[in-house]
Amino acid sequence: MQNSIKRKYAFVLPLPLNNPASKAALYGIAYVLADENLNLIGEREIITCRGLDNLLPSPNYLFSQGLDPFSIKKGLSEEEFLDTLSEKIFNAETSVITWSVRNLKILEQICIRNFRKPDILKEAYCVCDVNRVLKLHEILDNGVPFFSDALSACATKYGFQGKIAKSEHTKRLDLLIYLFRYLSQVNGPLLRFVLRSYQDRTEALSKIIATDKYLLEYDLSSRSIEIIKPLSLHEDTLEALYYDGNDVLPKNYELTDFGILSPATVLTPQRESVVNLSLKDAVTALKEAAVTHDNDKGAYQIFLNNLSEVDLDHYQQSLVLKNRAFIRADEKCTESYRQYIAIFIGNNYRESLSDNELQKYYRYCSVQIQAQLKPYLRELENLMATADENRTEDVALIRRIQAYPMEL
Repeated sequence: MQNSIKRKYAFVLPLPLNNPASKAALYGIAYVLADENLNLIGEREIITCRGLDNLLPSPNYLFSQGLDPFSIKKGLSEEEFLDTLSEKIFNAETSVITWSVRNLKILEQICIRNFRKPDILKEAYCVCDVNRVLKLHEILDNGVPFFSDALSACATKYGFQGKIAKSEHTKRLDLLIYLFRYLSQVNGPLLRFVLRSYQDRTEALSKIIATDKYLLEYDLSSRSIEIIKPLSLHEDTLEALYYDGNDVLPKNYELTDFGILSPATVLTPQRESVVNLSLKDAVTALKEAAVTHDNDKGAYQIFLNNLSEVDLDHYQQSLVLKNRAFIRADEKCTESYRQYIAIFIGNNYRESLSDNELQKYYRYCSVQIQAQLKPYLRELENLMATADENRTEDVALIRRIQAYPMEL
């Protein structure tokens, strides 16, 4: 039955408003669908998300993407945004193709603050991080990955013709599609491996652990290859040791990062000389290493661990409620959890708040915005110092970024 399903591709570019490593939000997601033969179907679209009342965007992120801050409040609520994404993109029929999973994982943060488990990426058939696949192909091919992670720079390097403005978000999908097609031509086997379903990935990892085999990954931060000894698989987390060419260290690999995690045997003798890494030495080092553990926990586990027993019980009951507009905290809940609920209701179901609740909500948001104002203005000042004052469209955008918090 599974093979009879007609699969499709969704080419997706998230538009972040902040650094994904911090409390982050999305302006929206630009996407276009394609059939299994990569023929585009339907219109290109941006699904926009209304900005949070208690969070200022990053001036740098706004400027680098040509985003007008005054358009932030015109999108869907985060609840509506997540529902729309699940309907149109993140479903079992669709392989999601993106440039950077890091930006896409902001959706997990949005899920956590909206009474949802952060499983939205897993709802897709698979997710492919084109930048990561391209960098691994480059390093296996010539030993060095291209210096830039910018989508436009990489597309230009491999022959894309023409210039697309930073604000033309749906047109920028052409860059992503171009590089995906390029990868299918130069390293089809690697791309097909990455496009396996999430279920196939987890089943394959379980077998690899049982047979004491090794894996290979490309690490985006160090821009290098890791040889991995998988130890155990706990839900979406692979606990492992890895060898980076010098040391053996513990590391948890989140499967929702959609890394490559290929069999280490792809590092053939020829490729070993190219990347200057011996698979035999790596395996020896991993076998001899003492087993240690990475104690870092994912964002969702940290969130759950911070809840009191009463909070956790209330949270678990609220997860399954259909009428979410009337979620209210029990008087025994902690103050921080009560604030979590207030922000959820205020950003999604403001009309359900009483006058007193609404005043408290606006006061809280005002305090939060005031606390973020100095870092916002400092970042804006640095941006103004480096901007080209002869580009009238850039100057106009910076002025709007400057005015935005004052308008709030």
